[in-house]
Amino acid sequence: MGQPFHQLPSFQIPSLIEKASLFGGRVTQPSASSGRPATITQMSVNRDTFTITFSSDVFIERERPLEIRLSYRSISFQVDPQEFSIQGDVLVGRVPRVARAIAVRDNERYAFPLTAVVHAAIRRVEKRGCSLAGIVQMVDVSRNGLGILLVNPEVDGILRNDHLWLREIGGIELESPIFGNVVYSFEKRFKDSIDLRCGVSLDREIPEDVFADLQRQCRIVLPA
Repeated sequence: MGQPFHQLPSFQIPSLIEKASLFGGRVTQPSASSGRPATITQMSVNRDTFTITFSSDVFIERERPLEIRLSYRSISFQVDPQEFSIQGDVLVGRVPRVARAIAVRDNERYAFPLTAVVHAAIRRVEKRGCSLAGIVQMVDVSRNGLGILLVNPEVDGILRNDHLWLREIGGIELESPIFGNVVYSFEKRFKDSIDLRCGVSLDREIPEDVFADLQRQCRIVLPA
């Protein structure tokens, strides 16, 4: 069973969309002539408006509403025709008053300091292109999940909804691997490199002693 969705309080929507803007998402306009999702490559929020940049020009009909789904917590909302404008590959819209999202997790998430280098050993289940197995850098951790970073990954290295096995975490080999599901995968391009950030939901908790050791290496507690 998937994670439950709930309607967000209107006062939380602007700040949550601003936070979600870092993780990308998709825009869809269901109609007889379109309907293919357009990938968001950049997004920013300024008070009551948001600006989305696509990877290339997209065909959007001005008289039809848009459906926007962001990767972070699968935030989704509709934008009516009178609430957006588009020019080329840039869409400007009004921040919605109604939106839905996956419910907040019931445990805290801990972020590692930028100066810390904490690794995890993973193996992707999916068989495509190159096999992905090895060491990745950890960004944050919770009892049932972790955020990981891959620098200059292979094409389609890790995609949303991929499955993987976690074999080692923070230099500690697990007694038995933990199965995980990639809940978001967001690529950020720089001049000379590409960062791929992924969120992984685990099907059971990280062992208590291992998690306690990871906590000691963290300095920031993030909202779940």
